[in-house]
Amino acid sequence: MKYLNNQSSTWFSVIALSVLGLNTGCDVKTAVAPRNDVQVTQSKSFPLRSSTEEPAAAHFVNNRLFLWKEDETPEQMSRVLAIDTWMDDHDLQAGKLNAELAQIEEKLAPLDGAMKKKNLELNTAKNNINRKNSEILKTEKTLLALQESLRDASDRQPPDTSLLEGLKSQMKAAEDKKLTLQQDIIKLDADRSAAEIELAQLRQNPDLIERDKLKAARVADQDLGERQTAEIAGLVEWYDSPPSSVFFSIEQDGNVKASIDNWVLEKGGEPLSFTSTPPEGEKPTIINAKYEELGGVFQFTVLVYVDLEQSQVMEKYSFRVARLKYEAVDGRVYLAGKFIRTRYYSDGSTEVRDGFAKLIDRNN
Repeated sequence: MKYLNNQSSTWFSVIALSVLGLNTGCDVKTAVAPRNDVQVTQSKSFPLRSSTEEPAAAHFVNNRLFLWKEDETPEQMSRVLAIDTWMDDHDLQAGKLNAELAQIEEKLAPLDGAMKKKNLELNTAKNNINRKNSEILKTEKTLLALQESLRDASDRQPPDTSLLEGLKSQMKAAEDKKLTLQQDIIKLDADRSAAEIELAQLRQNPDLIERDKLKAARVADQDLGERQTAEIAGLVEWYDSPPSSVFFSIEQDGNVKASIDNWVLEKGGEPLSFTSTPPEGEKPTIINAKYEELGGVFQFTVLVYVDLEQSQVMEKYSFRVARLKYEAVDGRVYLAGKFIRTRYYSDGSTEVRDGFAKLIDRNN
């Protein structure tokens, strides 16, 4: 058997305690050894019981999972856990920022409508001015051609009176058209100027400035989040596409059903879903699902088969996660703990890896 991550138990003691958030009032911790189970140290219970015929349910949609790398240093582990804690706080702050932005967007909706209308008026005036200028250029070319034709007709002997009168009439019409176009442009330019002034006045609204600040703050926040994610992904084997949903239901008899949706286990792989209640004729891909009210502990094992016929297990993921952050200010439910990935090779050997999991019941 290959077992990775055999760092000293002393350092794993530090990591385990940090992972399960004892500094935030959590009542659950792991033992010293890296693969020991979650242990409950205080009598904090989280009953999940249904008072109706419908089962009690727990649904987690904001999930983070990773595998520890082989020979991870204590400093790297500490940094990983610090980033993970930062991510929890970041989710909360990002939620507040998005809520503030949504509130001000709603408030500015009428103003945005007015500005959109003025921008349309401004662009329409500019486009009409450009079109009128183009027509003036064409009219001026027409006038030049008529002037040349008039000179040629005047030099003829005997003069063609009918032709001369026709050319003069055409020149008068072209000159009148040019004058009309110039007058139109004067009016359109006044409309353009008025629209620019009104638009500038609308843009002085202080809420617009506040929205710009919030948008800039969100961009900076997203950039920081991407950098932190990139850093943690470089320190551990990070799941870029963790499960979009982890769902538990507890029947009145205590039986626990579980499902996991859209988990990409390998980079570039397809999202996989798992369930403890498969269709008839198929084997469950989640087994041994249990819930302990003391500590709010969920245990379950995910099975990955080598083929659709489910002829052989290729990987096994054994999870044990518990409630933490009991008094979280954001009101969210957090589960955290570890999982063990056991990979089975065709030569009969196995590889065991330690992983970390955090499940949160909602996003921001």
